[in-house]
Amino acid sequence: GKPIDFAGVDDSTSRWVQEFSVKPYANPAKLESIDGARYQALLIPDCPGALNDLAHSGSLARILSHFISQQKPVCAVGQGVAALCCATEEQKWIFSGYSMTG
Repeated sequence: GKPIDFAGVDDSTSRWVQEFSVKPYANPAKLESIDGARYQALLIPDCPGALNDLAHSGSLARILSHFISQQKPVCAVGQGVAALCCATEEQKWIFSGYSMTG
């Protein structure tokens, strides 16, 4: 996409934007490229995308399946809980039988 155009920035703000743009989190990885084995925990934040995109994501389902099989912690917050809906294996939800807190 098109880079963000910051209006009315001073030297300090411009320097911050330049420093931010070289940090790893400025260019997040695509979900399809994530290897669950590289991570110890999974956080799905409160985000509107969880309702529409993540809830139907095969890539997230693969990652969640890995986390459950390896007994790694999964935390979903607010609307992020909807993303857990994608996690099915053989037409069964992988979180069936789990207790969840709210």
